[in-house]
Amino acid sequence: MGIVLLSLVLVVGMAGCARRGSSAGGAAGDKAATFYQGKTITITTKSSPGGNGDTTARLLAQYLPDYIPGHPHVVVKNNAGGAGSVMMKNVAQVFPNDGLNLALPDTAVVLRWMFKQAGSDYPLDKMPIIGDVTAPLVVVVRKSAGTDLAALQKRAQPLKAGSTAPGGTGVIDMTLGFGLLNIPVKEVYGYSGAGPVALALERGEADTASPAAGAYLSSYKTLSDRGIVYPFYQVGDPGPNNTLVRSPALSEFPTLQEVYQQQFGHAPTGPEWNAVLKLADMVQLGLFLCARPDTPPAALTALRQGFDKMAADDKVKTKLNTTLGGAVSVGNGEAATLLKNLLATSGDLLTSLENAANGK
Repeated sequence: MGIVLLSLVLVVGMAGCARRGSSAGGAAGDKAATFYQGKTITITTKSSPGGNGDTTARLLAQYLPDYIPGHPHVVVKNNAGGAGSVMMKNVAQVFPNDGLNLALPDTAVVLRWMFKQAGSDYPLDKMPIIGDVTAPLVVVVRKSAGTDLAALQKRAQPLKAGSTAPGGTGVIDMTLGFGLLNIPVKEVYGYSGAGPVALALERGEADTASPAAGAYLSSYKTLSDRGIVYPFYQVGDPGPNNTLVRSPALSEFPTLQEVYQQQFGHAPTGPEWNAVLKLADMVQLGLFLCARPDTPPAALTALRQGFDKMAADDKVKTKLNTTLGGAVSVGNGEAATLLKNLLATSGDLLTSLENAANGK
């Protein structure tokens, strides 16, 4: 299994993509070496303790200081509220503009911005990206609900899908995936995080869930090992010609496309499948570390240098393997490109995603 750390993203926001790589030079580069000396950086996450965002933030807090020039302390703040909008507004507009406050949003935050939901008026498209951690999704099903596709399709009652709230990638995953596979499903909201959803599965209050790989390892794998649930499918990574391939993070689990083709004898197509392909792009974006639009250039240079070195260090990859399933550094700019493409989604595809995010 593996979670992929995307390395240094050399952009100061979407508007600066054309100038990639130019901001690290000059005075900013000279000041970066000492900017964070003796200081403390706070990474803010909307995730509750034990959730994928919280786990990822704490891993970054543990390892990132060793690679940032000046070796600052890094701490984590859990800032729930408004499905991430409170966190984003605090970091982008309320907390001091001193380079010491970073946000770790997930794609649910991106979706709220794309759907123009109330409270999502944070300047997401202008916040500079430091680096990215992908979040592959795996759907787990309680064995008592049905142990194969045929049994799930024949259910008289919909599967109860445990979720925190509408709008997340997990909800989109189960709504679109089960819809393509002709499995009845109904979202059950109100859980405070991945841990409580896992407990609901253990108690039989929920039948299925779609955690990220990190949350799967920390909260769900033990249920699988005990024979209570089984991994049904993963979303998969984007492949050639509108296909999905197995993520290195979940290489032993079939993709949604594989399950569909085995059942129906042909590749999936149509609007729902196009939405799934866009979901795969969201999974690639995962969680991304970002800062205020007006963060001091020296701070950005130091942060990006540190993240890039951390993501490329084989020792860190080995350490992360036991918690998030591994770390692989990939090309510069990928997170910025993914975010730009997602924010440009429009028309029927955007409507399909919004409907799926609300369990429709």
